[in-house]
Amino acid sequence: MARRVAIAFLAAAMTAFATGAATRAEVPPSAPAELAAASAAFDTLVREARQRDTLPRLSVAGDAAILQRLWDADALLGRPPYAAADVPRLLAIVERQSRIIKTYALFSADPAAAPDTARNVATFQDEITRAQAFLIMVFGAAAPALNDLVSRLPPGQFDETRKQGLRQMRLGILEYVSGIVLALRSPALSPANRQRVTQAFADNAVALAALVSGDDRVALSAAMITALPALTGEAQASAKRFIAAMQETPCEGLCALR
Repeated sequence: MARRVAIAFLAAAMTAFATGAATRAEVPPSAPAELAAASAAFDTLVREARQRDTLPRLSVAGDAAILQRLWDADALLGRPPYAAADVPRLLAIVERQSRIIKTYALFSADPAAAPDTARNVATFQDEITRAQAFLIMVFGAAAPALNDLVSRLPPGQFDETRKQGLRQMRLGILEYVSGIVLALRSPALSPANRQRVTQAFADNAVALAALVSGDDRVALSAAMITALPALTGEAQASAKRFIAAMQETPCEGLCALR
């Protein structure tokens, strides 16, 4: 799934370069270097932690300082408006967050044993949900960037090949987001982590609605509705904001792509 998202984002980035339309970006120019440095530090932590049969934890001060760099929105995402030129940098963030989630979900203290994914998701839920929430933010930033990319294409160049690439991108994001929504139903997930993820969904709901088709909005809304019984308080309120956005946001831009 993560590979599909990354490949689709890469195709979109190549489209931006091919048209020469992208001239402005709001993702900080320093973001790639910061992401690379934080990623290298994380990889070192992973190697050290594996020697203790674990992985980097937010509950460990030294680990937390490095993990927080991987989810630093100011340093890595900057601020809107996001445009076509931001797509390559957003691609790099998507790839890294996907790898972080995979590292925790597929951990096994015994290299010869298959990972216990359900146990890992429960054990490392603080780290996984932080990566998931940040990934939702990245998708939210990608929505206007990709819509800007399409709007800059010269007349006649928005051909079937480009449309198919964007459809694949949209499907990859839909699958990833749907998986995170379904995970909200897990009884092992703490209230704080449910709130963290649902808040990210609520804050980026309108942007996500601009990416997916009308039918996919219905599917996402239905999935979140099934999660409501597992949510309480602010988490439930955030989920309802997401549902409302899926149902009420005008279907324009990539949403209207058939």
